[in-house]
Amino acid sequence: MNTLRRNFGYVYYVIPFLVDSPNVKNKIGIIFSLLRNNESINLKLNNIKIKFSLSQFKTFLNIIGLLKFSTSYSIDENYDFKISLDEENYFDFNLKNLNFEDENLLELLFEGVKHGANFINGEKQRDFPIRDKTLRILTLNDKKIVETANGLKFFIDSILPGVTIVEPFVQNAHQINENDDWDNKVVLDIGAQCGDTPLYYASKGATVYAFEPIKGHYEAMIRNIEINSELKNKINPMNAAMGKDEILTFYQSNKSEIAGMPSFVYNSFGKDAKITKIQGYSLSSIYEKFQLKHIDLLKMDCKGCEFFVNKDELDIVDVVKIEYLADGNEHTLNELTQVLKSKGFEIIIYRIDPFQRVSNNKNATIYAKRPI
Repeated sequence: MNTLRRNFGYVYYVIPFLVDSPNVKNKIGIIFSLLRNNESINLKLNNIKIKFSLSQFKTFLNIIGLLKFSTSYSIDENYDFKISLDEENYFDFNLKNLNFEDENLLELLFEGVKHGANFINGEKQRDFPIRDKTLRILTLNDKKIVETANGLKFFIDSILPGVTIVEPFVQNAHQINENDDWDNKVVLDIGAQCGDTPLYYASKGATVYAFEPIKGHYEAMIRNIEINSELKNKINPMNAAMGKDEILTFYQSNKSEIAGMPSFVYNSFGKDAKITKIQGYSLSSIYEKFQLKHIDLLKMDCKGCEFFVNKDELDIVDVVKIEYLADGNEHTLNELTQVLKSKGFEIIIYRIDPFQRVSNNKNATIYAKRPI
């Protein structure tokens, strides 16, 4: 039953990008391959057939999505693939030899254009007026970099494209009100991942204390902070977790060092989880460690650690922003809202991902602020 559900899920994702697509020549074959639980998926473009393993489904989806959105593409017998979304900027890949950086760039292009971004490839059009949703792809020492419209840079092999780039810099998910002033404010970032939120708030003038427990994510964050050297002194990174004052056991994907949904509260990966241990701290211990007397924003995206906040630890906090994950068994949304309300916070709940299908009881964002 689980396999059948998964296979129908694959079909659900691909059908919108196969319908009326003039580029994919074997639409019916793709659907049957997914339903039959084949170990591989063939993609036929012109007279060229490219084979993807089922474990590459996300990359396969990104490619057919880009084909649907593209203004033009070409592929030759060596599997050299060129695609454009605007007839001005072209991106090249070899579909037989995709590395992690290539797969991330394909995902960034797909997720970005899906949410309204446009892309500039290289230094051309440097003086062209750009949109807030313009992303530029650059190369430095043979490494690809994405530059946001406000000049922040990230190594493409050191991001989760949707979370690190699209949410904050295309969907503008961290902005609550355009009049908010972050200059000289203090942000405590729990779940800093690959550095998007520390760099976002630091670029607006805040001092950020950034906690990230997963080593691969932490190392990616350090690389991304280093390439934005003018903001380095405004960010205090820490390879540690928030939750409890003890060594915590984290469950994460075993497929990549940079992957979503790691948690010490929930195991989303079952028996295939990679298990790591990392030092944890309560909020009180973090305050003491960094001698923090006041927090302007407590931002939490830590897949369950938010349920370990003691209500009295919120006394020095003005604003709380939590992307919460509640399974309804161990922890519930009501737990969080009651803690916040008990300390006088007013609350709003909203969604970021328009494609997510779960209830707000399980996953959304809380913004909580003390009344003026």
